[in-house]
Amino acid sequence: MSGFSEEVHTYWQSQMIQGSIIHLDEVFTLVSNPSLKEMYKVMILEMTNKHTMAVATPCVVEDLKLKELEEYTVEVFREAISSCKIELHTPDYIYYLPNNRIIPAKPIQDSITFRPLSEEHDVEVFRAFEAKCSEEDLDGAYVSLKHWVVYGAFDGEELIGASSAYLWNGTRLADLGVIIGEDYRDRSIATRLVQAICMDIIDKGYVPQYRCQTDNTASVALAEAVGFSLFGEWEVILAKE
Repeated sequence: MSGFSEEVHTYWQSQMIQGSIIHLDEVFTLVSNPSLKEMYKVMILEMTNKHTMAVATPCVVEDLKLKELEEYTVEVFREAISSCKIELHTPDYIYYLPNNRIIPAKPIQDSITFRPLSEEHDVEVFRAFEAKCSEEDLDGAYVSLKHWVVYGAFDGEELIGASSAYLWNGTRLADLGVIIGEDYRDRSIATRLVQAICMDIIDKGYVPQYRCQTDNTASVALAEAVGFSLFGEWEVILAKE
């Protein structure tokens, strides 16, 4: 997992390998972590080197008798958790920039400009943009003018795309969202917009983090176009109500 910043490794180690190690080998690690957030009953992180780390709260470990498994593999672990009333959420790909650096795209000659947005000056233009977007796109992008850093893409005076970042779980990782107006897609605007906000985040001393569902081919393509590299595939399992 070389090439990613120390903040990335420190955060995921704190989530996945702190606590009591139940099993550890070359391909699978299972940990009981009493400090795991209550909302995260179980987490699974499959790294790009194909090593899978799984962590669970002590209550889940006890309920599923995870210390008594006859064999410790990813398949056996998944079989064990499937027997309980838990819900497996759609996996996310987690991306970071190698060495936390951005390589700007080649300039494109068009009328699109990019700049930071603020609640003080851009509420009206942001609301007008949101009104043109579908609820599905807004929910999926999770872009907010209230976030820590916000950037907009403009065609003249019209806001036609936005990207925002908030600090992830109290770390120096800045989790990104992006949305582009339907009439402006497939023009490399999203790539340039995300690169612009990433450069700002890096200049502030933080680490851009990009997440998307594994079946979202458009988001995967955007991550690669921006210059992100895949860190791993992350699954969260929550207790059912």
